[in-house]
Amino acid sequence: MLAFFNSLIPTSEMLSGGAQIVLESIKNEYPLTVSLPSRGGYVVIKQLQANYRFTKTPFKSNHPICIFLNWVVMAVMCCRFVINEDIVTSGDYFCDTLPAFFLKGKNKWTAYMFHIIPRKRFLSYLIQQFSILLMKHADRVVVCNPLIKDYLLNRGFKQVLIQEVGIDEEAIKKVKVEEKIYQACFMGRLSPSKGIFDLPRIWEGMQGKLLVIGGGGFSSDVERFKKLCPKNIILVGHKEGEEKYKLLKQSKFFIFPSYEEGLSLTLKEVLACDLPVIAWDLPVYKELYEGKLITVPIGDIEKFREKVRELCVS
Repeated sequence: MLAFFNSLIPTSEMLSGGAQIVLESIKNEYPLTVSLPSRGGYVVIKQLQANYRFTKTPFKSNHPICIFLNWVVMAVMCCRFVINEDIVTSGDYFCDTLPAFFLKGKNKWTAYMFHIIPRKRFLSYLIQQFSILLMKHADRVVVCNPLIKDYLLNRGFKQVLIQEVGIDEEAIKKVKVEEKIYQACFMGRLSPSKGIFDLPRIWEGMQGKLLVIGGGGFSSDVERFKKLCPKNIILVGHKEGEEKYKLLKQSKFFIFPSYEEGLSLTLKEVLACDLPVIAWDLPVYKELYEGKLITVPIGDIEKFREKVRELCVS
């Protein structure tokens, strides 16, 4: 099997929830070959026993334009592979789907898709639509929720499967903390779609500390976010395993102003830590987390702040 993970950002120390799902699905395949960029693949390498095919990317920066150009290079170079094995694409990025489309031939192609990009992110939306056209040639598409399945079936897809995803609840239960150190916390990729620029506005004037766990994202977004954060917003970077669960449990509640979610392994882990969650009222939450979240109309910062204040004094 050949698995494409070409979309990894060079400086990112974390994987998206979708990429983690794909890794879990293919980790026992043998023989397994993984296609990676020459920079940024170590987060996959440390989790898989596999053969690796690295494609040299010309740009070291994780500026959006440089990343896009690296993806173009990878898409073209990987189309030249000679293979006779099944294919897996780890997401709906054209640097994965375009090579899979050209290399498919008689090989079986399993494509994964984890969320739908809204039209307001027009360029990203167009790129995803291009990938969706290519994915129609896949033998099957694996998604993480019924909304995406219905979306693809309405687009004429025939074989769309929903993959159930779990977390290690026993590992979470084993982590014990003595006290709550942080008033609230956020965990996720540091990108606008996760609502990071809403965090300083939501926390403005609040007492206590807001802990931010996460990394990745474009360097320009991360630097801008850091400049907006007051002293009581504490950034600790990407965390894993016991350390991550300990930080979550040391927080009183969780705020998650993300605008785009497909499944959200983050929310599964947070709920397993028994934290109240405040989030935007995304349609997918009604399918997956009905009654488990405190939801606020999308974009209503003042309403979000009101719910935060209520939990701060409770």
